[in-house]
Amino acid sequence: MKNFICKDCGADYESTKELERCPLCEKAREQWLENKIEQLNEDIIEKIGMEIQDERITSVKEAIESWENAIVSEEFKNDDHTGDLEIIEELKKYKDYDCLYSIDAEHGGVWGQGFVVIDEDINYIGFVRTI
Repeated sequence: MKNFICKDCGADYESTKELERCPLCEKAREQWLENKIEQLNEDIIEKIGMEIQDERITSVKEAIESWENAIVSEEFKNDDHTGDLEIIEELKKYKDYDCLYSIDAEHGGVWGQGFVVIDEDINYIGFVRTI
C-alpha cells in the first residue's frame, strides 16, 4: 500500500525515504537544468560573445574562495596578483549568486574567459572577465 504522494509530480511511494528522492522529480529537474543551460548559452553567445565552457554550477562564494586559495598557494605566492585581486573584488559584487565558467565563442577562449553569473533559475545576471 502506497501512502506517500509527491506533491510535485503526484507519484506514490511506500516510505518517506523513497519520497525524499523522487526519481521522477529528479529526472524532470535534470531536464529542466539542461534546457536552461542550453538557453543561457545561446543568450550569452548573442549578448556578450561568450559560451559556457563548463556546465558545473558553482556558487560565487566558492569561486572567490578558490581564487583566494590559489593566489596564496606555494605555486603562485610570488606572482603579481593585482589582476587576481581585481577579479575577486568584482566577484564579491555577486556573492549571493552562482556562476559558470565561459570562454569567448569565436576564438575558443583565446580572447576572453570569465564567470557568467546566474540566479537560482539559471538567468543571466552578469559577467566577470578573468582573461
